[in-house]
Amino acid sequence: MAALGVGFLISVLSSSESQAIQLSLLVLLMSIFFSGFFLPLTNFWAPVRVVGYTLPITHGISGFQNILLRGTAPDQFAWIALGSIALLTFVIVQIATPVVARRS
Repeated sequence: MAALGVGFLISVLSSSESQAIQLSLLVLLMSIFFSGFFLPLTNFWAPVRVVGYTLPITHGISGFQNILLRGTAPDQFAWIALGSIALLTFVIVQIATPVVARRS
């Protein structure tokens, strides 16, 4: 749901199909490099870590690591973060959609 919310946000903010594709690829690259998939987030500079924690994949990777590697349930923080990202993005999309529709 959180990733879907980010996708809807990209869709609302984009003025053309090519811009939406470019923004989606940018978010994909950010997700790969700043989510802790290759390097632990603790190795990054603090502002970059903040960007990493705003990405849904960061919390998804943490939850999958708990399930697959440790045999435990995902942390409460992962669930709360994913729910918060989903809620925030959907609220922003609901607010921005009429504004964007009036511009067109």
